[in-house]
Amino acid sequence: MYDPPPQRYIGQQDAEQIINWEYNQYVQARDNFLRDIASARTKARHLVVVGFLMVAGGCIIAMLQLLSFMNEIGPVDPSEMVNGQGPFFDAMPLFAVGFAIGFVGQFVLLAGIVMHIVAASRRRGLRDLQARSPWAWQPPMGR
Repeated sequence: MYDPPPQRYIGQQDAEQIINWEYNQYVQARDNFLRDIASARTKARHLVVVGFLMVAGGCIIAMLQLLSFMNEIGPVDPSEMVNGQGPFFDAMPLFAVGFAIGFVGQFVLLAGIVMHIVAASRRRGLRDLQARSPWAWQPPMGR
């Protein structure tokens, strides 16, 4: 025989408006903060690479000029050193440029390292904040 499906009348169930506004705001703020941290780490990484390349390039330029100067120092007549002439004064401008590039590169490298450390500590602080938030709590399994 055919039994019709049972009729279930639930009635009207209104919850007005269910919006978890605080949680959505929390998630959006956390996502924005994580994006900021990621961009800061990327900028820091770029600064470290640029700083290292500046230090290496400046040292190479300065050392090449120093070695070329040492190669040219043989018998040098002191009268050749008058009025900014001679092998020492020929190598000096490029040596100074290389030294300046390397000197500035040290500070760029240091700024990148500091930015990377700050970004890592901000991310660690977010992890601690998530552990204390009410949404991080999870009920124990098996109950």
